[in-house]
Amino acid sequence: MTLAASKPAIRRLDITHHARRGKELTGAVWSDAEAPVRIGTIDKVSEHDIHMPSAAAPPHLSLVLLLEGKGHFLMGEDGAPCEFRAGHCFLSCSWEAFDCQDFVPAHTRFKAVTLRYPLAWRHAVGPAVPAPHQGCDVYRHPRANAWLARMALPPALDAFARALCQQGLPQTPLAMLEVQAAALQALHAVVTRLHGATAAPPAAARADVGDMAVSGRDRRRLMAARQHIDGHLASRLQLAAVAAAANMNETALKQGFSRLFGVTVHAYIVQSRSRLASELLRDSALPVGEIALRCGFSGASHLARHFKSMFNTTPLQYRHGCK
Repeated sequence: MTLAASKPAIRRLDITHHARRGKELTGAVWSDAEAPVRIGTIDKVSEHDIHMPSAAAPPHLSLVLLLEGKGHFLMGEDGAPCEFRAGHCFLSCSWEAFDCQDFVPAHTRFKAVTLRYPLAWRHAVGPAVPAPHQGCDVYRHPRANAWLARMALPPALDAFARALCQQGLPQTPLAMLEVQAAALQALHAVVTRLHGATAAPPAAARADVGDMAVSGRDRRRLMAARQHIDGHLASRLQLAAVAAAANMNETALKQGFSRLFGVTVHAYIVQSRSRLASELLRDSALPVGEIALRCGFSGASHLARHFKSMFNTTPLQYRHGCK
């Protein structure tokens, strides 16, 4: 039995004709294997259909922060496919070896951060398969004690992943220690959300991993700027107003915001509005046009353009998939 809040309509490919068996999406950069949390980043475009079957994937606990990409993952040959969705995170936990398959279509940009945790930390997640709930889809292996949970990527984790992909893995022990701490906070946030609670933003103070150029005072001001944005998404946000709320000039705000959070002020506003729209699409019956206005977009078409760019689906398709 497969637990899933929704079963996305994904075409199962005949890999004999359409995919190259055994091909891998190469190009990932990994941290030291001896680190408590193994951290990998990838930002590559697949040249061919990538089909990666595994007859006996080992027990593990991992978290993937997917910024860009598409495809699907199968828990077992007869399991329900879990669609890869940009702007989502995927927590995978197994207590025994299991068979699975990954598929990434040709010419797909795949940009993600993978966090592999010590097996002992599985006890923090719990041996039982979590129940799906609004905002969290759960896919269970039909036979093995293994499952995968998918949920929207919180803005703080999005910023953390983008910073790692943009800046690369830290080269100093102290900076790597900071990344390790952020990886642990990321797991705590996702597991807390998985069990239906609300965690404090885990990586807000860690999104600048490896970058010590932002002073403590500017860091506090930039956090205030982001808090102002989060509280005024429905308003017509102007850069001058955000800068004033943070007691900074506009140039310092733009430069510091990108350095600290790994994303521009404008991009953060659009991403946050799109995520708010995804929550309203999932949890309410409001018309798309009304949701667009409540999230600060000028109309349904304005929302649809940015929503498609971020989630690789339209607002209506997203709402249908959440039912």
